[in-house]
Amino acid sequence: MIAVPPKAKQEGLTFALQALLDRHESYMAESEEERSRMAASLEQLENDKKILEARNAIVTQENQDLLHQLECMNSQIANSDAQIESLMATLSSAQYENKRLIVLAARTAELEAEMTAMEVEQSRLREELTISQEEERSAIHRWQHAETTLRDLNDQIQKIEREAHEEREKHVEIY
Repeated sequence: MIAVPPKAKQEGLTFALQALLDRHESYMAESEEERSRMAASLEQLENDKKILEARNAIVTQENQDLLHQLECMNSQIANSDAQIESLMATLSSAQYENKRLIVLAARTAELEAEMTAMEVEQSRLREELTISQEEERSAIHRWQHAETTLRDLNDQIQKIEREAHEEREKHVEIY
């Protein structure tokens, strides 16, 4: 081993300490720069977080508004469906009533035709009564029979007309 003089030893030690001190100061300066960068980055992240939270609150409120609108629309659709069903039932009832009235009208027309035929028959019988005394009893009998049938038909027509009138009133009440 070589013996180092104390002054050289001290200078070597001072140089090593100085290098260590310089390295430490450099490390501290780098650490301070890193800490400043991290603090700035943390502050930027916090600002970004606040912005995102504000945007999230806005989106959440918009979603709530849209959900409310959707619920209202679903309610309106349900109400519309119920109204459509009600209208369909009313339409079906009206169609049934219309068919029934058509049948009654056809029957009334048939009875009126029969009544007209009876009236013609009654008229013909009256003419025959004046022409022939010999057929008087027969003609009177047929004439009375025609009147009875006419009355019965008239009663039936009045009954049908009364029923049709009542059905029309019911139909009007439905609407």
